[in-house]
Amino acid sequence: MLKKPEYAGHTVNFRTYKESYKDKQSKWNQKENWKIFYNTHPNIIEQEVFDTVQRLRGTPRRVDSVGEANPLTGLVFCADCGAKMYNTRQAKEHYDEHRFGKVYKHKSADFYTCSTNNLGRGSFKTVCSGHFIRTAVIRELVLDTIHRISGYVRENETEFVEKVREASAVKREETAKVHKKQLTKNERRISELDNLFRKVYEDNAIGKLSNERYEQLSNSYETEQAELKLQTTALQSELETFNADSIKADRFIEIIRRYTEFNTLTNAMLNEFVEKILVHEADKSSGERVQQVDIYFSFIGNFDIPCEEIPLTLEELEAQENRRQRLEKQREANRRWYTKKKQQAERQRAEQAGEIPLPTPEEIQAAEQAKQALEQSKQNERLERRRKSSREWAQRDRAKKRADKSAVATVEESA
Repeated sequence: MLKKPEYAGHTVNFRTYKESYKDKQSKWNQKENWKIFYNTHPNIIEQEVFDTVQRLRGTPRRVDSVGEANPLTGLVFCADCGAKMYNTRQAKEHYDEHRFGKVYKHKSADFYTCSTNNLGRGSFKTVCSGHFIRTAVIRELVLDTIHRISGYVRENETEFVEKVREASAVKREETAKVHKKQLTKNERRISELDNLFRKVYEDNAIGKLSNERYEQLSNSYETEQAELKLQTTALQSELETFNADSIKADRFIEIIRRYTEFNTLTNAMLNEFVEKILVHEADKSSGERVQQVDIYFSFIGNFDIPCEEIPLTLEELEAQENRRQRLEKQREANRRWYTKKKQQAERQRAEQAGEIPLPTPEEIQAAEQAKQALEQSKQNERLERRRKSSREWAQRDRAKKRADKSAVATVEESA
C-alpha cells in the first residue's frame, strides 16, 4: 500500500505481463518497463510525502539490542567515498573506565563510522578512513541548524526565497549548459554510428569484410548506440526536472511553518527537514579535533545561512587559551600513561617468553627499598616547601603588622 503511486494521483500500467495468451499466471514486469501516467486523478497524499516514504522504505532499519532502530540510519554518508556510515551502539547507558587509578563514568558508545573503511578492515585493506562521529553530536548539530535556519526564514522570508532561487538558477544554467553540450555530442556520435554501421554492412555485402568481423563490429556499434540513447534520455529528463526548482523555497517554508516551537529533534522533523548528512574527516592539526559536517535540507540542499561573526572578548579568548593548555597537558599525561603501560606489557611478554630473566628476591627487595626511599625524599621535599611557605607568610604578616603600627603612630603624632 505504501509503495503504490496511485495514492499520489498517478496511474501505472504494465505491472505484469504474460508470455502467451494461453498463460493463466501473470509475471511481474521490471519497473523500468512500467508505463506511468502522472496526475490522472486526485491524490490522497502529497507527492513530497510519498517520495519521503519511498526514501525511508529504501533503507533497512534493523532493531538492535537497544530495542529500536536509529532514525539517522540512511541519512549519514561519508564525504570522501560517498558510502553510507554504519551505526554502532550499546544497550547499557553507561560504562566505567579505569584510568590513572581512578574510575571514570562514560555514556555508552553510540557513533557512526564509514562503511567502506569497516568492510576494508575485514579484508585487511585500508580503504577510505573511519570518519568517526558520535550520534549525539549529529543530532545536536541538526537541531541547532534547524533552529538557525528557521529563525532566519521567519525574519527574512523574502531574502531567503531570492537566495534559493538565485542558487537554483545558477545551478540550473550551469548544469543545463553541460547537459546540452553532452546531448549535442551524443546526437553527433549516434549519427556517426549509423553511418559506420551502413558502411560496414555494405563492405560485408560486397565481400570486403568477413561475417565474423561484421558481427563483431555491428554488435559493438549497437551496444554503444544503445548506451548513448539511454544517456540522452536521462539528460533530457534531468533538464525537464529543473523547471520545478522555482517552487522549492515555498515548499521548504511550508515545512518551517508546521514547526513553530521545538526543543527536541523528533523523527518526523528529521525526515521532513533533512535529505542527507555528509561527514568529513576530522582535522587534528591545530591540537583540537575539528570536523566538518554538511547538512543537506529537503528542497534547498546545503543552504549557507548568513550570520554575522561576533569577535571574542578578552575573557573568552583567555578561557579558550586556558582550555587549550589544559587539553595539551591532559594529552601529554595520556601519552606518558599509555607509554608506561605499553612498556610494562612488553616487559611482561618478554619475561613470559624467557627473553628477560625474572628478578631475584634480592633485586625485588632492593627495588622496593629504592621506591620507598624515593617516595620518602619526595615527601620530605613537600614538607620543606610547606615550611618555607609558612616562614615566608609569617615574615610578610609581621612586616604588615609593623607597617600598620607605624602608620597608626604617625597618625597619632600628627593629631
